[in-house]
Amino acid sequence: EEAVAMLPSRRFLLNIVLDNRGTCRSAVAGDIEAAFRVGARQCEPWYRVEAPRADVVIVSDELPVTASLYQASKLVATAAPLLSDGGAVIVAAECRDGVGPVDTVNRGIYEIGLAPRLPANHEVVLVSDLTAEQVAPSYCRWAPTIEAALAERRPDTITILPRAGALLAHAATDRAHK
Repeated sequence: EEAVAMLPSRRFLLNIVLDNRGTCRSAVAGDIEAAFRVGARQCEPWYRVEAPRADVVIVSDELPVTASLYQASKLVATAAPLLSDGGAVIVAAECRDGVGPVDTVNRGIYEIGLAPRLPANHEVVLVSDLTAEQVAPSYCRWAPTIEAALAERRPDTITILPRAGALLAHAATDRAHK
């Protein structure tokens, strides 16, 4: 929203709202911020998930979202509202296209976009086809498998978000969700 506000030209948004089966349910148009927010609210019945905060949140999705860390980082944003302080996000992503561009991923995506949304004491672990050496320059720590990543932490609570790129996650405020 801040970047759009800096554009010198007139701004107009036209978006369609799809349900979880890809069927067009409505269209939103007009002011970019207002129309986007209306569309996001309309998506909630299909994409909003609510869960209690967890020590570990495991996220995954399909290609092309998991083709690179650059793309898969959006899955970390989905997990952020559900992560407990001191917790870890485990990203299960093939990353056949690697982790780069590393500077953009580490600074532009992680430091500016993701870290402020995550608890102060967090860790992001990448489980992929890449090697530990390939992952090392990124903001993630590497693990060979999800099981290995979990064994290192021994969490009390785990939340799993398949197709995380299409979800709007919110922390449950009601203890009955546990």
